[in-house]
Amino acid sequence: RIVEEEDVCQIVIGLPIGLKGNYTAQTKKTEQFADVIRKKIGLPVTFYDERLTSVQAKRILISEGKKPSREKDLVDKTAAAIMLQAFLDSR
Repeated sequence: RIVEEEDVCQIVIGLPIGLKGNYTAQTKKTEQFADVIRKKIGLPVTFYDERLTSVQAKRILISEGKKPSREKDLVDKTAAAIMLQAFLDSR
């Protein structure tokens, strides 16, 4: 529904890879998830390296006086926003 309402033309998914660029078990799960999304929605899926976005998110939250250890969901949302902005900036 969001895809149609917002005229989405591409899906961006954070690719969890190790700090040295190595693929992990989570990387494979993410790629499988992307395949499901691609087939179900019919839009191109682009991966974007999400390394260190959680670290950046935690720093931002700490600077705002929040406690990242108590707000994992907020860390994830902030990291996703950082990753998406980096993707858009790279275009």
